Amino acid sequence: DREVAKAVHFIRQNSEIPIQVADVVEKTNLSRCGLYLRFQKVLGHSVHDEIKRVRSERIAMLLLESDLTISQIAITLVFADLYHIARYFKNLNCIIITEV
Repeated sequence: DREVAKAVHFIRQNSEIPIQVADVVEKTNLSRCGLYLRFQKVLGHSVHDEIKRVRSERIAMLLLESDLTISQIAITLVFADLYHIARYFKNLNCIIITEV
């Protein structure tokens, strides 16, 4: 699905900044509802879940592959504070996704 692929690409390209579902919708030719339905069909989860998954993946990569502290990662990824980073991991459900 090209629109889902376009949305996922946008999410991955912007994983270092906080984006909202509305930002993703703007990059597609679909309505919010249309994009939601296609995400559910193709990936089995919502746009919001994909944003959280990709950001969490980015945090994990930085923790494993850099010498940055958690505080520095929070600043780099524009989190308000350490609590917000911790919340991402606490509430994250494991989502396995295939390449689009």
